[in-house]
Amino acid sequence: MKSKHSHISRALALLFLLFSMHSCIKEEFDPDKLDLSLEFSPGVALPLGYVHYQLDKLLEDSADSKTIKIDDDGLITIVYSQELVSFRADELISISDVSFSSAINNNTGFPIDLSVVPDRQTLGDTVVTSLSMDAAYAEIDSIQVESMDIIIGLSSTHNLNGNLEITSPDIVRGSTQWRVRMPLDQSTLNSTLEGYTIKLSHNTPDVNQVQLIFTIEFNRSSGVIANNETILNVNIQMQNTDYSALFGYLGQHEIDMDSRSVPIDFFDYIVEGTFHFAEPELKLVFDNSYGLPVQIIMEDFAVISDDNGRTEIVGSGVPSATNPLVINYPSLSQVGESVKDTIVMDELNTNLFTAMEQSPTSLSYGVEGLMNPDGNDHNNFLTDSSKFKVRADLSLPLHGYADFALVLDTINFDFENFYENPPEEIKRLAFRINSTNGFPVNIYMQGYFMDGNYTVLDSMFTDVNDEGRIITAASDTDGDGKVDPFENEPVEVEFTREKIDNISGSKYLILHGRLNTTNYEQKENVKIYASYYLDAHIGIIGDLEVNTAEY
Repeated sequence: MKSKHSHISRALALLFLLFSMHSCIKEEFDPDKLDLSLEFSPGVALPLGYVHYQLDKLLEDSADSKTIKIDDDGLITIVYSQELVSFRADELISISDVSFSSAINNNTGFPIDLSVVPDRQTLGDTVVTSLSMDAAYAEIDSIQVESMDIIIGLSSTHNLNGNLEITSPDIVRGSTQWRVRMPLDQSTLNSTLEGYTIKLSHNTPDVNQVQLIFTIEFNRSSGVIANNETILNVNIQMQNTDYSALFGYLGQHEIDMDSRSVPIDFFDYIVEGTFHFAEPELKLVFDNSYGLPVQIIMEDFAVISDDNGRTEIVGSGVPSATNPLVINYPSLSQVGESVKDTIVMDELNTNLFTAMEQSPTSLSYGVEGLMNPDGNDHNNFLTDSSKFKVRADLSLPLHGYADFALVLDTINFDFENFYENPPEEIKRLAFRINSTNGFPVNIYMQGYFMDGNYTVLDSMFTDVNDEGRIITAASDTDGDGKVDPFENEPVEVEFTREKIDNISGSKYLILHGRLNTTNYEQKENVKIYASYYLDAHIGIIGDLEVNTAEY
């Protein structure tokens, strides 16, 4: 299926209409609109068909609807888009695994005789440990834990009987503190923390601290623990932390988004010249659910031409190392929401007009981000689903001036299928085209007849200065800002005996066209509207000499 941009190029060129029996829109032939006043005797006049090209209908039938916009006035804009998506926050920022050991000592001031202690005699201790984030300094105020594995290991040189209880006022679920209890003679306990919030405190230089309270509950056994001697060694590992949200100052992390290429196929059919877009526009649309400042700069930002030429996009409107931009982000009252921001780059704040003059085939762009560029800010938050997205929208309104040549298509034109009898019977042949041009574009037509090996047999027009090649542009006759359809004089291309013989072996017709918009040399801008159209009635007039005795 041909792309929408192919339709636009061909509709602008209009030359595509000639002899396109296999690819144009055919409708009922109206003989009243075909001027056959040239007389041949004996002769034959054959209608080949009627074609009607109207841009809004072509676009309506096109499958690629996302790349075309038509404004309320009917102006056509081609939009090329590509999106970059960052890692989710939980893929970019993780909580480091923690492993720490603590010794609970006999600090009572006297020995503990395990054989005479009252049952459920308790002894307490408090320890503080720190959590941290990978790769960056942070001061986390709270972690909403989705899951965390806690592994507790106990060891002692004494014959202990009883239980160890570990609690924390900093690890809560609602109003309930986290609590775990295990026998003193058990070496390992695995516990999973789910749905809890860990509240951390900061006492510079110690940050991200969480308090754990150990309580030993003795039952009678045997042995004596001397004063200041270690009663129990506790090892705690906190690992595999998955969070649903983080709050606090979350550090400075780089967000690197690999470059992407946005294909631009508008110029694919242009072999010489270009369309000079008057109002090219490049929008960077940001969708940010990171609850913190993100500074961005553009990298690898350029258009690429067909010859691999590269034009960097620069200017005051481009975020760069010397001109960074901090994009909008959600506040603490918008946790879980996304906030949009947009950068608009055009011919006024960048060299985009010059870049598009290169007839590029693609746009390359990448984004480099830095979280918290100004440092410590405790109003940060991230959720596990937070993402940073940026979409590039290159908009090319069909508003400008143009002078370019197109290779439009290769069309099947098998002469033998057109006339089965010997070509010598055709003494004279003329192609007749009646056209109404609704575009502000002059078209200089040419076609080349090819054999099965794509060798040129002859051209449609012998004289490149033949005024018959020109389909005259429409003009604005009523002052409403839009051109009004212009009915051209019939175009008749007469083929001599020699040209008839030359094309008798033709299999294909390759269509070429040179287009220029009205007052192109004065760089006068024109607009192409969806309602613009071209009508063409195509017929063949022939002068035959038939020997009936041969039939």
